[in-house]
Amino acid sequence: PGTPEHPLAEIKLTSDFYLDRAPTTRARYEQCRSAGSCPDASDAPLYAALGAGDVVMGISQAAAVAFCSWDGGFLPSEFQWEKAARGSAPDERRSPWGDWTLVGCDYHPSMTRGCPSLTFGTAVFPMNVSPYGIRQMGATLEYTATYYDEFYDPPRTDPPGPTAGWLGTHTLRGVIWVPSPIMGRAWYAAVRRSFVSGDAHPNATVRSTTVHSPQLDR
Repeated sequence: PGTPEHPLAEIKLTSDFYLDRAPTTRARYEQCRSAGSCPDASDAPLYAALGAGDVVMGISQAAAVAFCSWDGGFLPSEFQWEKAARGSAPDERRSPWGDWTLVGCDYHPSMTRGCPSLTFGTAVFPMNVSPYGIRQMGATLEYTATYYDEFYDPPRTDPPGPTAGWLGTHTLRGVIWVPSPIMGRAWYAAVRRSFVSGDAHPNATVRSTTVHSPQLDR
């Protein structure tokens, strides 16, 4: 109680969907930019420091939507993201990898343990795997297509999400590994964050979703 993740609600999603098993890399995003479908992000924080195989960060919500469209998919809702991270009910795991929190660099980029943190590739954190085989869902923040409303009480079947965001915000899922008031629960799969929709979060990435066929590693 007292956080945007409460009260607990069991949500049913009736349609199949598939997330990319790994977050989008800078190389993949650059393909979209070269095709003229994604905006240039070279002036974004951290972007210039990224290697080709690093997880892309610093792009905007609009850029994330554009990438998914170019990739033949769409940005996942926060309900799809959480299902992919936690598995099906009655699984109530705290983190995509289970209920372990104080774990090492095989799981997440904890800066206090000397793990990769600000930039990293898709092959690190090998134990960070959700029940559906989706990797690195607790490694950084990820954009979703859902507006943020702290007090939204969703329908229990296929919730559409709020029709507008609180103060013009969308929902971020995942974690940013810096000290914060919620650090004690930061890696929990249920944690929700708000972010101004038109801005670019320096630590947010994108993961494409489709309803057609399982997405391959990028």
